[in-house]
Amino acid sequence: MTYWLSLWIEGKEVEHISTALGMANENMLLETVFPEEYWNAAVPRSYDFTTNEARTEKAIHDFLERTINHRREPFYIASDDTRSDVHLASPREMQAVANEFAKEFMRVFNTGMASQREGKEVKVQIST
Repeated sequence: MTYWLSLWIEGKEVEHISTALGMANENMLLETVFPEEYWNAAVPRSYDFTTNEARTEKAIHDFLERTINHRREPFYIASDDTRSDVHLASPREMQAVANEFAKEFMRVFNTGMASQREGKEVKVQIST
């Protein structure tokens, strides 16, 4: 199962990122930033990015700390998109994956925050 975080601006989906069910730390980040009412909502819901900026920055910090420094369970990674070479991730690879997800998440979040500051209607939806 995959979760999709979709950002809607002025009634159009403009950005999205996805996480797999097994991506526990990434999903915990989404759950920390976006309350339960955004999960599997039938329609996108308004979200106040500006009010939640500090909470999101802390959540990103906690995500990176948890993922990079304290991951204890095995973490497997594919070398390429074909998934022909799946191997146990090294600490450096885990850090790269966590940093990439954090970067993508913040790209979507910052797009929402900038659009909100411009007075645009901004909504969020997390679906499966």
